[in-house]
Amino acid sequence: MAKPGTRRRDVRKCDPSTHPALRTVSSAALLSDGSDTVFRQTIHNLMVVSNSVDILGGGFAKLIGVTGPQHELLMLIYRANDGLGIGVGELAGLIKLTSAFVATETGKLRAAGLVAKTPDKGDRRRVVLRLTELGRQKLAFLANFQRQVNDVLFGCFDAPAFQAFSRYLEELVPCTERAGDLVTMLGREQERANRTRQRA
Repeated sequence: MAKPGTRRRDVRKCDPSTHPALRTVSSAALLSDGSDTVFRQTIHNLMVVSNSVDILGGGFAKLIGVTGPQHELLMLIYRANDGLGIGVGELAGLIKLTSAFVATETGKLRAAGLVAKTPDKGDRRRVVLRLTELGRQKLAFLANFQRQVNDVLFGCFDAPAFQAFSRYLEELVPCTERAGDLVTMLGREQERANRTRQRA
């Protein structure tokens, strides 16, 4: 019978996370003893958190009779420019969606009486979005539920840890955007390569 230590070393040699051809990262900062196991667990945890946040957002939205994206739009409009309103293009940039999508969804929110669209006094071509009184009432109603849920969501942090977590997320956002651009570019290049091989 093999000694426990020997058995672990044998398993370690077969661990695909240490094989250079199978590792999903190459940066030394993201590897632990040559393995991407910690990195893969981190990605998995991010996916779990993302799924949970989607569930929370959908639950909050349902409480006030809107969709998840519409709830996010309402929250952004409410906080934009100290309540002075925000343009469709600016809002699209914040939520990382197309101006057409934002225009369509804010049109629905306007029809529901939650958002007002008014021409910008300085630029008549620009439409400014603001919450109506009904929209503010809906968010005030929702805030009671959000306080309860969000206190639980981040209840594992003390104040310094939460501030650090928030800073890390702020740093991660532009990295995720660049990674998204890169995977899109790589996908297009692969599609072109596939078409070239098919023609050949």
